[in-house]
Amino acid sequence: MAFLTWQFALSLRFDDFDDSKEAASRSDAMNVAEACDLYKNRLGKYPQNLDQLLQPPDGGRPFLNSGSDLFDQWGHKFFNDSNGPSNNGRRVDIWTIDPNTGKIIGNWSK
Repeated sequence: MAFLTWQFALSLRFDDFDDSKEAASRSDAMNVAEACDLYKNRLGKYPQNLDQLLQPPDGGRPFLNSGSDLFDQWGHKFFNDSNGPSNNGRRVDIWTIDPNTGKIIGNWSK
């Protein structure tokens, strides 16, 4: 019985850890999307790839502080679609996929 209680408590802790990684990745995706919006405001269109947020073609100041900002909490690079289908075309879609659950985590409403 004690083992089952310990195992249950441990599983809850891992679930909380996974939830916090999901929440942090969603927040990170929102930050990357905001950087894309700033890029569009300055250069007239969304970046062709997210690396342009670090080295804009106009030679101006980067839109993100570090290359690590382009990666989710699992160390995978964010995906982007400048057409923004999940945001109804109003802004760029930025997302990642939770490698443990396969859940898509993006910068749009759930």
